[in-house]
Amino acid sequence: MAKPLHNLIKKETAWKWTEKEQAAFKGLKQAITEAQVLTNANPDKAYFLETNASGAALGLILSQWQSDGQLLPIGFLLESFKGAEINYNTTTRNFWLSSTPWNTGISI
Repeated sequence: MAKPLHNLIKKETAWKWTEKEQAAFKGLKQAITEAQVLTNANPDKAYFLETNASGAALGLILSQWQSDGQLLPIGFLLESFKGAEINYNTTTRNFWLSSTPWNTGISI
């Protein structure tokens, strides 16, 4: 979602705001304003980890089930692929994501 905006800060890219950048900005603004509120981690509850990798980025959501049955997020991670990672196929990206130790400060 943010790739058009990330591209604007590259040294070799001229600053040019088009409909593509505007759409990315609007999408990010909407995602931020409508995002779920994070909850505090409870070490006595099990953690639920969701991962996803696309052609441009990877995503991770760490959540916990609450006593009322809701699954609430504790943290999010979204990162664009860089360098050689851009050439990985989807299977390799998902494997890489699932096998990478993320420093969340929480042991799972």
